[in-house]
Amino acid sequence: MTASTTAPTPPGTLDAIHHLRIVDDRLATSGQPGEAQLAAIAQAGYEVVINLALHDDPRYSLPDEAASVAALGLRYVHIPVQFKAPTREDLLRFCDEMDAHIGRKTWVHCAANWRVTAFLGLYRVLRQGWPRDEAFALMHTVWQPDATWRHFIDDQLMADYYARRAAYYERVYHQPERQADLRVMEAGLWQPFEGRRVLEVACGTGWWTPHGAARARRWLATDLNPETMAVARSKPLPACVAFRRADAYTLAELGDERFDAAFAGCWWSHVPLQRLAGWLDTLHARLEPGAQVVMLDNSFVQTSSTPISRTDAQGNSYQQRVLDDGSTHEVLKNFPTLDTARAVLGPRAQHLQWTDHTHYWVLSYRLT
Repeated sequence: MTASTTAPTPPGTLDAIHHLRIVDDRLATSGQPGEAQLAAIAQAGYEVVINLALHDDPRYSLPDEAASVAALGLRYVHIPVQFKAPTREDLLRFCDEMDAHIGRKTWVHCAANWRVTAFLGLYRVLRQGWPRDEAFALMHTVWQPDATWRHFIDDQLMADYYARRAAYYERVYHQPERQADLRVMEAGLWQPFEGRRVLEVACGTGWWTPHGAARARRWLATDLNPETMAVARSKPLPACVAFRRADAYTLAELGDERFDAAFAGCWWSHVPLQRLAGWLDTLHARLEPGAQVVMLDNSFVQTSSTPISRTDAQGNSYQQRVLDDGSTHEVLKNFPTLDTARAVLGPRAQHLQWTDHTHYWVLSYRLT
């Protein structure tokens, strides 16, 4: 008897492409194809090639992929996604291109099918309404995302939830049982910010903005979602208020601007515990010594709050929320205490005060 051997896969065939996944009869995803493999893609009837990798990485880039694809008579779309810093703009362009080519046989690749399967999972949730677990099942057959990509995915899903909810987000502020708390908090919110240059993080629909900014010198309200900021912009506001789209976790869109006060309303509860210290470091880096900081957020009230559906290994709690369109979203929602806040802030937070209302808490401190 002779030992059987398996013949190597010819390099010019589809099966030789790194991390190949044939999704259905009109969509395939993979790592970087070679020149011969691009020809095989064309021969297989694909009409569009979308590349999420870079053109100038010597580890995998082809000399001129755009020209190679064009020579085969295919449409070529290049969306260069920095692996260590994917952006929402990258994702939205990808989603638009996928929508534009529905019905055409499309091949989507990057270097190793990591960027692609993550973006495809998000596309399926955001544009096609797939449940999260089903949408990302393909990704998990290729790789397990690192912290950068886990955070990116979570942030995009959260942004989508608030974009869908923007038009009726403020219903929660009209619940009868919350009115007493709200009137007290609104009435005094301007006081810590009088005469100050204030950075508001995650302003959302701007419920708190007119109250906090009433006597501020300058108030920059920021949010990732243009949909929620559009609601905020439509309100009567003090002349000192301006708006800017910014990612709360990086604040990179602010350039080198610094402030002597900061405010975040109903944001702390949505920050994963493992990212909280880093987010606070980012915020504090934007503030001058002696800056006044105020945070407020929800308390958990058994008879009023959405029930906790699960708690993860890091101690984060989650709620299942149903929107008017019938879609269900798992939303991270933590409920800190004075002790947990004091522990993460440490000695940099001076003159720390914590006020418990029935449905909300308010935290204020001065930054050393």
